[in-house]
Amino acid sequence: MSDNFPGLSHAPFKVFVSPCKLPTLDGWYYGDAHYHTDMTQDQIEFGAPIAVAALMGKTMGLSWLVAADHSYDLDRAIGEYFEHDPKLTRWWKVREDASVANSKDDNFVVVTAEEISCGNSKSRNIHLLAFDTSQFIPGSGDGVKRGLNKRPDLTLRQCINRINQMGGFAYAAHPEAGNGFLGTLLLNRDRWRGLDYAQRGYSGLEFLNGAQGKEFDEAYKKWIQLLLEGRRLYILGGNDAHGDFNRCRKAKYPNTRLTESNEHVFGRTRTLACCGDDLSVAGIHTALRNGRTIVTDGPVAVINVQNAAGETAMVGGDIVGGEFTLTITAKSSAEFGAINKIVLYRGTFHEEAEQVEQTFIPDKDETTHTFTHEIVHKNKGYVRVEATSAVRGKSFLCITNPIWLRSA
Repeated sequence: MSDNFPGLSHAPFKVFVSPCKLPTLDGWYYGDAHYHTDMTQDQIEFGAPIAVAALMGKTMGLSWLVAADHSYDLDRAIGEYFEHDPKLTRWWKVREDASVANSKDDNFVVVTAEEISCGNSKSRNIHLLAFDTSQFIPGSGDGVKRGLNKRPDLTLRQCINRINQMGGFAYAAHPEAGNGFLGTLLLNRDRWRGLDYAQRGYSGLEFLNGAQGKEFDEAYKKWIQLLLEGRRLYILGGNDAHGDFNRCRKAKYPNTRLTESNEHVFGRTRTLACCGDDLSVAGIHTALRNGRTIVTDGPVAVINVQNAAGETAMVGGDIVGGEFTLTITAKSSAEFGAINKIVLYRGTFHEEAEQVEQTFIPDKDETTHTFTHEIVHKNKGYVRVEATSAVRGKSFLCITNPIWLRSA
C-alpha cells in the first residue's frame, strides 16, 4: 500500500517456508499482542485489514492477535485524516471486523484493544495498551492531525482509572521508546519515567516490541527493579506492526523521512498465552490479565512449581511454602536452532536482588528438554526462566513471567 513512497526500496517480498512448525506446549497458543489494522491510518501510517492479518497469522502458526489501533486514529472519520468523528466509526469498525473474523474461524481469535496516547509525569505523550474495555478512551496528543497543540488529553493516571472502572486491564506499550529530539519537539512524545512506572493499576510492560536493543534493555532492567520492589507486573510481547507482514516501513523522523527495516514485522515477536482448551477472547483476556504468558522470538520455555504439600503453580501464579520442586520444560526447532542455555533466576524481595539460581546446558542433539530443581526459599520472592537458542549466527530469546513464592 505504501510502496510508492520515495526513499523506500521497492524490493520484492521475501518468503520463508519453514521446514517445521513453531515449537509448542500443550494448552499454550501463539499470538501477536500489538498489531495495527487499517483503522490506524494517516499521512504516513497504514495498517492492514483484520481479515488479512488473521489469514497471515494462521499461516505463520499464530492462534490470536490483538488489534490495538491508535486512539488518535480511532476518533477520526474513515478515509479522513483531520475530521473528528463523534460517532467513532473507526472504533466500532474494528470491533465489527473482529467479531466477523471470530465468527468465521474457531481456531483463530482476534482481540480488540486500544493504544492510548496519554500524559506522563512530564505532561508528555506516552502509550498505554487498554484491554477488555467497553468504551473509547480519547488520546490525540501526539497525533499529526492535532496541529501544534500536542498536550495529552488525559494523564496516565486518568487512563488507568477509566480502564479499571470498565473492568479492563492495561500494559505499558514500549515504555522506553521515545522519538528522540524531533519526536519530543514535534509530537511532545516521551518515554515512561520513574513516576509513571510507580503508578498502580496496570498489569505490566510490553517491552519486547519487535526487536531487542537499547529500548528493550532499559525496560527489561526496569521490570526486574519493579519485581524486586514487590510489584506484580507481567511482560507482553508484540511487534507494533502497521500492516508490516514482510518488512517494516515507518517514519524515521516525524513527518520528514521514511525508512525500512526487518524489525516490527507481524508475528516475529510472539506471546504464548496459556488458555488450556479455552481459545477465545475471554481465554486470551484471562491469560494476559493474570500473566499466564511467555514471550519469545524463537524457542519456548515454561516453569512450574510444586510445594511440599503437593500444590502447584504455573507462570503468573503464586504458591506458599518453604521447600519447592521446580520443573522446567523447553523446546526449540530447526528454524531457531538448538537451545544452548536455560537460566533459572531467583529474586528475593528483602535483599532486593535477583540472582542466577541455576544454568542448564542441554544436550545439543535434543529439541525438548526437561529439568527439575529443588530449592528452599523462606522469604518472599519469585522464580522465572529464560532460554536462548541460536542458528546460522542468529540468536533467539524466550522469557517467562515469574511465579511468586510466599513463605508459609
